[in-house]
Amino acid sequence: MMPGGVRCDRGTFIHASWQPTYPGTGLTPGVAMNMRIGLVSGALHGRSFAASLAMIENAARNQQIREQQIAEKVKPVL
Repeated sequence: MMPGGVRCDRGTFIHASWQPTYPGTGLTPGVAMNMRIGLVSGALHGRSFAASLAMIENAARNQQIREQQIAEKVKPVL
Protein backbone atom coordinates (compact mmCIF):
# COMPACT_ATOMS: atom_id res chain seq x y z
CA MET A 1 0.00 0.00 0.00
CA MET A 2 1.33 3.39 -0.95
CA PRO A 3 0.91 6.65 1.01
CA GLY A 4 -2.61 8.00 0.73
CA GLY A 5 -4.17 4.52 0.63
CA VAL A 6 -3.47 3.97 -3.09
CA ARG A 7 -3.12 0.29 -3.96
CA CYS A 8 -0.65 -0.80 -6.62
CA ASP A 9 -0.01 -4.17 -8.25
CA ARG A 10 3.26 -5.89 -7.44
CA GLY A 11 4.57 -4.93 -10.87
CA THR A 12 3.76 -1.23 -10.62
CA PHE A 13 6.63 1.24 -10.78
CA ILE A 14 6.36 4.93 -10.02
CA HIS A 15 9.20 7.26 -10.92
CA ALA A 16 9.26 10.94 -10.07
CA SER A 17 11.95 13.42 -11.00
CA TRP A 18 12.24 17.16 -10.66
CA GLN A 19 14.70 19.98 -11.11
CA PRO A 20 15.01 22.31 -8.11
CA THR A 21 15.69 26.02 -8.37
CA TYR A 22 19.12 27.19 -7.25
CA PRO A 23 20.24 30.26 -5.31
CA GLY A 24 21.09 33.22 -7.51
CA THR A 25 18.46 32.46 -10.16
CA GLY A 26 15.99 35.03 -8.85
CA LEU A 27 13.57 32.28 -7.78
CA THR A 28 12.99 30.86 -4.33
CA PRO A 29 15.69 28.20 -3.77
CA GLY A 30 14.42 24.64 -3.43
CA VAL A 31 11.18 25.10 -5.39
CA ALA A 32 10.55 22.17 -7.74
CA MET A 33 10.57 22.98 -11.44
CA ASN A 34 10.09 20.64 -14.42
CA MET A 35 8.45 17.90 -12.37
CA ARG A 36 7.71 14.63 -14.18
CA ILE A 37 5.96 11.56 -12.79
CA GLY A 38 5.84 8.26 -14.64
CA LEU A 39 3.75 5.21 -13.80
CA VAL A 40 4.23 1.77 -15.31
CA SER A 41 1.96 -1.16 -14.46
CA GLY A 42 3.69 -4.48 -15.01
CA ALA A 43 0.40 -6.40 -14.80
CA LEU A 44 -1.29 -4.16 -17.37
CA HIS A 45 1.79 -4.31 -19.61
CA GLY A 46 1.71 -8.13 -19.59
CA ARG A 47 -1.97 -8.27 -20.53
CA SER A 48 -1.67 -5.62 -23.25
CA PHE A 49 1.44 -7.31 -24.70
CA ALA A 50 -0.38 -10.65 -24.90
CA ALA A 51 -3.42 -9.01 -26.52
CA SER A 52 -1.24 -7.17 -29.06
CA LEU A 53 0.60 -10.36 -29.94
CA ALA A 54 -2.69 -12.23 -30.42
CA MET A 55 -3.98 -9.44 -32.66
CA ILE A 56 -0.82 -9.52 -34.81
CA GLU A 57 -1.01 -13.32 -35.13
CA ASN A 58 -4.69 -13.12 -36.06
CA ALA A 59 -3.98 -10.48 -38.74
CA ALA A 60 -1.18 -12.63 -40.22
CA ARG A 61 -3.48 -15.67 -40.26
CA ASN A 62 -6.24 -13.67 -41.98
CA GLN A 63 -3.73 -12.39 -44.56
CA GLN A 64 -2.67 -15.96 -45.37
CA ILE A 65 -6.33 -16.96 -45.81
CA ARG A 66 -6.96 -14.01 -48.17
CA GLU A 67 -3.85 -14.81 -50.22
CA GLN A 68 -4.90 -18.46 -50.47
CA GLN A 69 -8.42 -17.48 -51.59
CA ILE A 70 -6.97 -15.18 -54.27
CA ALA A 71 -4.61 -17.93 -55.46
CA GLU A 72 -7.51 -20.40 -55.73
CA LYS A 73 -9.57 -17.93 -57.81
CA VAL A 74 -6.78 -17.38 -60.33
CA LYS A 75 -6.59 -20.59 -62.35
CA PRO A 76 -4.30 -20.91 -65.34
CA VAL A 77 -6.02 -21.05 -68.72
CA LEU A 78 -4.91 -24.00 -70.79
